[in-house]
Amino acid sequence: MLIRFKEDMQDAVWEWAEAVTPHQVPVIWAEPNVRRPDEDTYVAMKITSLMIKPGHDALIPNSDGSWRVGGQRTFMVSVHAYGAEAQQVLMDLHQSLDVPSIIERFRSNGLAVHNIPTVTDTSLELETGFEDRATMEVLFGIASDVDVVLTNIDNVEMEGELTGTETHETSVTVP
Repeated sequence: MLIRFKEDMQDAVWEWAEAVTPHQVPVIWAEPNVRRPDEDTYVAMKITSLMIKPGHDALIPNSDGSWRVGGQRTFMVSVHAYGAEAQQVLMDLHQSLDVPSIIERFRSNGLAVHNIPTVTDTSLELETGFEDRATMEVLFGIASDVDVVLTNIDNVEMEGELTGTETHETSVTVP
């Protein structure tokens, strides 16, 4: 599966948030110059770390004799909810991560959730009142494969001088 990393990941995460969040609660990407919704309660998401490599890659043969390098990557999505229903909206998103249809939706997009996020109350005083806020960080995993071209080294020649000992001329051929 060829993944257009950021676009495909954003689409899959967006579909999850839109499916679980109540219809009257808008979902936005927290990007520069994105206007906050007029509704009192809304969800803002941002991919905060992209394509972290948690382990070593493997060299994998293709059926046609070519090779690819493959391994696991992770990315973090920071999910914030604002307004009177902030904590409940994030609790609903949190609980949905265990629902088989949501797991299958992520799997069909090549994603898997790698952590059990904690919903944190981040309410804040604004002017004369408090704004209810909540946040959670969801770590997703994705497989990344890249085709590579392997070439053979036919011959290695080395020259040098070694003093203070007996030397012999040596030739090594690698088949």
